[in-house]
Amino acid sequence: RGVLILHLYNTVDSVGDIWLYRLELFGIPNFSLRSSWGIWGKTLVMSSEGVGDISSGGGDGSPMKTSPPVADPLMSKSQDDGKGIESGGSSQTLKTQTSRASLGARSTDSKVGGAKAMSYANVNLSPAVTRALSDRSYEKRKSGAIEIEKAIRDKCSHQADSSLSMGAEEYVVTLVNILTMDYACSMNSSQRKGGLIGLAAVALGLGPVDTPKFLQYLLPPVLKCFDDPEVRVRYYACEALYNIAKVARRHILAYFNALFDGLCKLFSDVDVDVKNGAQLLDRLVKEIVTENCDTFQIEMFIPLLEKYLKMTNPYIRQFLIGWILALDAVPDIDMLVHLPRFLDGLFNMLGDGNREIRQQADMALCRFLNEIQECNGDKFEERHLVAICSILISQSASMQKFNRLTAISWLHQFIEIFGERLVMIYASILGVLLKCLSDSEAEIKTVADAANDLLLELVRSTAEPFALKPLIVVVTTKLASDPVSPSGVTNQTTASNADQLQNTAQENARRNSSQPVPLPTRQAALRWISMLLDKFPDDMADHISRLTPSMLSALSDPSDELVLLDLEVLARIARNTKQMDEVIGQVIQLFQQDRILFDNRGSFVIRKLCVLLEPRVVYLILAKAVGKECDLEFSHLMVQNLNLILLTAPELGAFRNTLQQSWLECCEGNNKTKGGAKNECVFTTLYKTWCFDPVATLSLCLLAQSYDLSSMIVTRLASVNVSVGFLMEVDKLVQLLESPAFLRLRLELVNTGYEFRPSLLKTLYGLLMILPQSTAYTTLSNRLNAASSMHLAITSSTALMDRYAPTDHKENPIRNIFSRQRKASNADASADTTPSSSNSKQKQVVEAELLEYFISIQNSVVQNVQNSIHAKSLFGNNFNK
Repeated sequence: RGVLILHLYNTVDSVGDIWLYRLELFGIPNFSLRSSWGIWGKTLVMSSEGVGDISSGGGDGSPMKTSPPVADPLMSKSQDDGKGIESGGSSQTLKTQTSRASLGARSTDSKVGGAKAMSYANVNLSPAVTRALSDRSYEKRKSGAIEIEKAIRDKCSHQADSSLSMGAEEYVVTLVNILTMDYACSMNSSQRKGGLIGLAAVALGLGPVDTPKFLQYLLPPVLKCFDDPEVRVRYYACEALYNIAKVARRHILAYFNALFDGLCKLFSDVDVDVKNGAQLLDRLVKEIVTENCDTFQIEMFIPLLEKYLKMTNPYIRQFLIGWILALDAVPDIDMLVHLPRFLDGLFNMLGDGNREIRQQADMALCRFLNEIQECNGDKFEERHLVAICSILISQSASMQKFNRLTAISWLHQFIEIFGERLVMIYASILGVLLKCLSDSEAEIKTVADAANDLLLELVRSTAEPFALKPLIVVVTTKLASDPVSPSGVTNQTTASNADQLQNTAQENARRNSSQPVPLPTRQAALRWISMLLDKFPDDMADHISRLTPSMLSALSDPSDELVLLDLEVLARIARNTKQMDEVIGQVIQLFQQDRILFDNRGSFVIRKLCVLLEPRVVYLILAKAVGKECDLEFSHLMVQNLNLILLTAPELGAFRNTLQQSWLECCEGNNKTKGGAKNECVFTTLYKTWCFDPVATLSLCLLAQSYDLSSMIVTRLASVNVSVGFLMEVDKLVQLLESPAFLRLRLELVNTGYEFRPSLLKTLYGLLMILPQSTAYTTLSNRLNAASSMHLAITSSTALMDRYAPTDHKENPIRNIFSRQRKASNADASADTTPSSSNSKQKQVVEAELLEYFISIQNSVVQNVQNSIHAKSLFGNNFNK
């Protein structure tokens, strides 16, 4: 017979869905059924007794009873094309009751603010009021609203007591339902405007005492109109909410999140008038919150604040900063407790393109930092402290320099304020400070340097035990320029958060290890390692294997300053006798793997180690390590380098004297006298390694004044692999004979009598015969000719004196006396430098053994060279690969 139409109008917000419905029946002649709009929400509790609201003003669902000041009249008159305002955001659903009303005597079951089930009353709006509310003119709509306000006042003014009668409540609910469904939710914009001003008139007519009972009916349609596509409708919705809030005052705090949600929408609005109206409403709501802070539920508001802090709309950001500062200014609201929830959002505003927003965010952050300093951090639990530091660490890696600077400044203050309470996150803080030490901004580097020094002293003075591994992971990662092979629930939560933060820091450190690390960061990392070695010498021994790879990689850095600092730390590690062999052995391995580093920095590293450590110990360990190498080519190069340093380095002068003393003790067969074990086998140990290079072996013998052994080695040089490189080494040795290290050797050439060294002359003449005609040949020849001329002159003079001397010795007693004195002095001098006859056999045995060892090593070298030549002839250049 007809058509029954169900109209559904849906809006979705942060709490749930609100469905507006209306039934219409068409198609039956002379009959029409049209129901009013109703509200169908998720927050309703349906029962056989009616529909009840589960959240009104009070905690039990009943409205709050207050007596706020009398509301002002409607907002000032505005033209229909009046001024707009600013807005933004999304909405939060109000918890409402279902209301169904009609112009007839239709009834239904319901509860109003917890009242008993009742029937809705007849509400007869005059045609003039109906037309006025739907008119396009603001003045006419306002006149209709004034009539509604008078009707409400007349209905409620006849009550004997302060509470409304059942009939009055029915009347108000029915009227609000009509204004909501037939006007505020109409498709006609003029009717929506009329419905909004009518709802505000209802609140003004009810007054401050009775309005709170009906807020659950008044607020939803007004807030819904904040999303209206018509600018003027949004403005009048803001006006209506302003008047309702003026009347209800503190009772609107029960719906604060929904109001705040609507304010965010208004502040992001494109219309200027809407934004201006939103600012008026915002000031009113702030005033109400400040006056009634004891009933304001900050815990319910913070999640909504977190949500909107993620938005980048500049107007919403200004709005949020204003609310954060306003709430922080209220004495009874402690925003510091909730700081971890919104701190990250404030920091993100520091990178906003709007300068005013950046300044406001910085002002808010400065205020909170001052409050933390004033309370000395006593308000923070450990979990809050870890959460805030996590945010600061994250912001320190921001692309915006203002974010980084502010975050580092906060960390500097936190280190000073909280001290050892940060012990669980030392490593995380250190990682970001080390990174910021190399920031491109000078101001950030200055603050980071101060914070790093403060943290270093804090760790040095920390008495509470803490884990070293996270710190070591951070410093080793920052040091390596290339990737290195690489209480109750509260307390548990704190520990878990701290561990997670530490793991994140370590993972970030590993992820960034492939990036080049700037010089200031690496220098600071070395200072941290040095401090940890001083503070925890025993505990750090367990982490040496983790430290040394990154420290050895730092030796390749182009900065000499960094390499020197790195060598100082390596020497500090090596001073522990248990670690010295390991550290120096790893240096040898590094040289073997990185020949470029060996060529460029090998001599520098070895000399500095000799300065920082005892040269005798360093050379003995190096000699033993090189002697065990299977790579004969590397051993040969290493011996050449060590020998050159030994002959030329001024800091090894005392060690060269030790070599001479060690040779004498070997010849005497008593290696544990005159200094004990300190000089034991120094010459022998070096000699066995030096045998990989025959010229180096010869120079070691000359340096230790082992001339007999050197003369025997010279005669064996014909059997070694004589190459251009070999001749160049001999050439260099002849040039070194002119250096201060061989001054004593050159003076030995002029000795006569018992001090005469024929083995030395034999050695030098052997070198002269090996050399081709060159500058070195001329230099050595001149030196030997000068010595030979002197010896020839002395021999001729002695022969001449003997020829013309009297035969009767009694006639020349003076000559006999001088002759005997000269022989005695020669004998005494010889006794000081030459092994006595009783030890001559021991000396011969030692020399024979050493010569035999030299021959065996050279034979193996020759065989290796021959095998290499043969292999290359078979496989070509691929053999080396």
